[in-house]
Amino acid sequence: MPKAARRHGFLQRLRSPSQIGLIGLNLVVYFLLWRWAGENIHLGRLADYFRQIPAWAVVGTLLLNLLALALSGHRLALLVARDFRTGFSITNIGYALNTLLPLRLGEAIKIYLSHRLFRIPLTGIFSASAAEKLLDLVTILLLGMVVLVFAAGAHIQAGTLLSVSILAILGVGAVAVFRRNIVRIVKLLPRGSRMRRISIELHKHASSYPPGRILLATGGIWAVNVLLVYFSFNTYLAEVRIGIFESIALLVVMALAIAIPSAPAGLGLFEAGIVAYLTQTSRIGNEAALAAATVFHLAITLPQLIVTAWLLWGRSGALLKVQTVDSAS
Repeated sequence: MPKAARRHGFLQRLRSPSQIGLIGLNLVVYFLLWRWAGENIHLGRLADYFRQIPAWAVVGTLLLNLLALALSGHRLALLVARDFRTGFSITNIGYALNTLLPLRLGEAIKIYLSHRLFRIPLTGIFSASAAEKLLDLVTILLLGMVVLVFAAGAHIQAGTLLSVSILAILGVGAVAVFRRNIVRIVKLLPRGSRMRRISIELHKHASSYPPGRILLATGGIWAVNVLLVYFSFNTYLAEVRIGIFESIALLVVMALAIAIPSAPAGLGLFEAGIVAYLTQTSRIGNEAALAAATVFHLAITLPQLIVTAWLLWGRSGALLKVQTVDSAS
């Protein structure tokens, strides 16, 4: 497809009513956040709290986040049946693109680059990405249920978690019903149609996954993420202290904030979720909560950007070849 046609198609998608509505909603939300910050944040106190955060605590956050990324790369390697380096590379590229691009556009580009740079079939990487999202959704559901059962009143409103849990259960149930009846569904599709071929390929990929190792990797990812939150927010500032249940609840809040299609890396909404949680549960000032949230956000996104830049620099020849082929087509 010519480059001009691809650009025109991309612009058309951005001009669709749903995208325009989403962009408008984000503008309203960020306007309200900007007004809140102007009325509730004292810049001098915020700067003081930034200076109080020790460098060794930030380094600890960086290392734990890299460990979580490595486990995510290992899981993706299992899903696409490739080596660890390939899985780790794709994982970092995906996270970095979602950090740089708004409205979750990085996920689509990650699938495209995985196919072009690592020669992974589109159905394979698409199926793997869907499996990742499903596994993480189920894990967030389980973590939310833990907080709901043991400490809901002190951390997250029970109604909020109940609504999220119902949606997650419906989503997981729909996937389970689809997988159970995939053969019948495929038979209903026209013979030789593209949709039928894609459905068969997706089913083949999903049937080849090693479930035990993938579930173990998923458990490791989220255990490290809980440790990451617990370590970071107990070492940044003296007045911020959270327990294990608070760490799980805060992790759920972060996951929900990142899941909302918005600015790159959920900038603003991510910090707002953490500030709202910490000021309500730890009874600390807005400036202390915002300083901790901002440093944490930078510490978990910077490694992804650095690693991805290094990976793409090493494969710059392959990228150039992809661009040359696309320009000629």
